[in-house]
Amino acid sequence: MSDKEANRLQRKIMKEIDRLRALPAESIEPKEHATMVRKALKEKFPNLKFSVRSSIFAGGSSVTVYSVPRFSIEPKSDLCKEVMTFVDQFDGWKSHLMDGGCNVGFEWNGKRYRGATFCSYNY
Repeated sequence: MSDKEANRLQRKIMKEIDRLRALPAESIEPKEHATMVRKALKEKFPNLKFSVRSSIFAGGSSVTVYSVPRFSIEPKSDLCKEVMTFVDQFDGWKSHLMDGGCNVGFEWNGKRYRGATFCSYNY
């Protein structure tokens, strides 16, 4: 990729992040974010069990989803990819090369939220 193409791509990414930052969003605590993810997982995958944990640390917060029992979903399987994709929609973190990233929030059931900085699935 040429420098010109990289700069064009970076400007496009920065423009999208600025657009997302400007959208109104309800702020929620990481604990509420985890509750929302837990409820959504029960609706989407009623036959699977998950542990959903929130944590706050210097510089941000996170929601982490684990399979119960651990490794009950085979890594790299289609089901694992499906769960990972589902959980990723709750991740509010977007980044680009200039500022390292920002919490722009996520959309769920037609409403925007800013909650935990990161949301991830660790099978």
